[in-house]
Amino acid sequence: MVDEPIEIKIDNKEVNRKLLDLAMRGENLRPLMKNIAGIFAYSTEENFKEEGRPKWQDLAESTKKQRKKKRNVSRFNPASYRSTRIVY
Repeated sequence: MVDEPIEIKIDNKEVNRKLLDLAMRGENLRPLMKNIAGIFAYSTEENFKEEGRPKWQDLAESTKKQRKKKRNVSRFNPASYRSTRIVY
């Protein structure tokens, strides 16, 4: 079963216009961009803490089974190759 992809549209024309206006006036945009990056980072952190806003859907049973299988498969361990003393 394939769900429709999520499409997010943001009308940022006004934001782009204001940023361009600031840039054309020769203003230092670094503090503003740092502030915006902080807002995005905080928002992303909150989304993960709250498990989505609105809440994320639970994983499909098929996905849960696949992830469980992957956990049971032994993983590559580079430390085990160091002990062989073979140089490549």
